[in-house]
Amino acid sequence: MRGAAVDALKKCAEALQHGNQSLANAEMGRVLDLTEEETEPKTRRLIGYFAQALACRTYGFHPTYLSFPSSDWKYRMCEWCDVFTTVGRTISDAVKGKRRVHVIELVQHMHIYKEWESLFDKFDELGDLRHLRLSFLVQ
Repeated sequence: MRGAAVDALKKCAEALQHGNQSLANAEMGRVLDLTEEETEPKTRRLIGYFAQALACRTYGFHPTYLSFPSSDWKYRMCEWCDVFTTVGRTISDAVKGKRRVHVIELVQHMHIYKEWESLFDKFDELGDLRHLRLSFLVQ
């Protein structure tokens, strides 16, 4: 993913990391403006998700963390959030070889969705994952 909106996201994240709230606010404004110019719908949506996460971080909103050992996954399948197939594949590709993973999902409302189950099955196939943390930010 490349472009001015992505660069602004990175600058916003760096400003937050260094405690520069005013720069983070300015870059967040740039992100929102530049997202409108993005022509690829999937990229636009992904930039929107990252912008929401950074805005939550900027203004102190924190998600509820669900954290449990990977061996318990299949027994705690309740109220998972919407994950589209492309995102599921992207996540499974990103976690290959990792022992710990943190997935942050931004959603409009909580509901049961079977895509998480297939993602967990994919994690089982990978075999290396020992810990999974899921964070849901419900808007």
